[in-house]
Amino acid sequence: YVRPGSRIRINYVPEMDRDEVERSFAALRMTKVSSGKAKDKGRKEIFTVLRERFTAQLPEALLRIFFESEGVDLHRRFAESRADDIEKILNRIFRDTFTVSGTAGFSAAMVTAGGVELKEVYPKTMESRQFPGLYLAGAF
Repeated sequence: YVRPGSRIRINYVPEMDRDEVERSFAALRMTKVSSGKAKDKGRKEIFTVLRERFTAQLPEALLRIFFESEGVDLHRRFAESRADDIEKILNRIFRDTFTVSGTAGFSAAMVTAGGVELKEVYPKTMESRQFPGLYLAGAF
């Protein structure tokens, strides 16, 4: 049950270690643009570098929303990007926060068809067997 004013935090990539991602981006930004992959990445736009890093985890449209809502220039070259721009995007990816403004109430609550098979859930905890750390709620 959620109440208006409650805050919800989402980590879109729980399987990734944020510190490791930050270190890899910092190292890439610090690398002298001299040759090889570092040179190529440094020339790419910041959006392209982050899209490539998170391509398997995040839809491109969601990543684009993060850039636009944080006011980060998608077209800036990665080598010229500011650390705080990368920090803003990583905060959205690893710690996106929402404040609940309200619910539609019980009269708008609905039952849907489909869902999750019982064999995919630990019945005592409602934790997903397929995605550890994901807990389900609702009618089963």
